[in-house]
Amino acid sequence: GDTDVQVTGTASAMFTDVPLVQNVLIGGSFSHVNPPSASTTLFGFFGGFNLERLTLLGEVDFRYDDNQITGFEDVGTFIAYGEANYLFFDWLNAKFVFNYADDDGNLADRVNDSENRFAVGLEPFINRFFQPRLFYYVGNGVRNNASHNQSVLLAQLHFFF
Repeated sequence: GDTDVQVTGTASAMFTDVPLVQNVLIGGSFSHVNPPSASTTLFGFFGGFNLERLTLLGEVDFRYDDNQITGFEDVGTFIAYGEANYLFFDWLNAKFVFNYADDDGNLADRVNDSENRFAVGLEPFINRFFQPRLFYYVGNGVRNNASHNQSVLLAQLHFFF
């Protein structure tokens, strides 16, 4: 019933028992939102695979905004995400995460608009209802935004019902 959403969709495929790797996931998504005097178009691709106890996942997204803030011109944003998970034991997962964003979509011109963040952490599986997490994040963001340029140690408790 939302008249601003013009088109949206996601398609993915999972291949199992693939030689050398166990499972392969690939997919893509697209969305176009067009409220009055603005538009946002997003599309992206994602994928991942398992190799024994190692799981690799990745995604790249492209966003284009055309609104009053952008001066009614298309302004692009490139976003990338990747993570590696290694299941040391049946109850302990180690994770490495990388995020990248470039606000103007121009990857050749790395001025004061791109940022990245790394994280490394442990996720023990206590039981199927409870999971603590401990992560260390390092942010390398826009130089004049101090909150995007800091290192953080984060402890979380997740409860599943």
